[in-house]
Amino acid sequence: MARGGGILLDPDGLTELAYSWGLGVGTNNIAEALALWQGLQQSLRLRRHNLVVFGDSKLIIQALVTSHLPKQLKLKHLIRKIRALLSSFNLVKFYHVLRTLNGEADHAANVASTMNKGSLRLNVDDELHAPLP
Repeated sequence: MARGGGILLDPDGLTELAYSWGLGVGTNNIAEALALWQGLQQSLRLRRHNLVVFGDSKLIIQALVTSHLPKQLKLKHLIRKIRALLSSFNLVKFYHVLRTLNGEADHAANVASTMNKGSLRLNVDDELHAPLP
């Protein structure tokens, strides 16, 4: 089962929001892209318009900092949706980090391993339904 998750930090580096999302069946790259998309959605909900994004998927980060699109059709579609969403922000910087440095986000994604497809958990307690884009 594919799952996604992430952590939103405030300007002081403290956790503002952790999210876990049950995604159903999908590749790791699809899960990474969907987790990023959800993080952007949550950032907008919190009215955060300047972001620094750390991601451990080199493919996803490169697709967003260059004009290159992935070959896989569904992933290409998701990258286009993410790029469109980026226009809602003042500033977004992307950085690729090693998986070992992305432990909190991986933990949030692992929480989703027991969740149903489309279930979204914010800050561990609140479980909502969030349809996939």
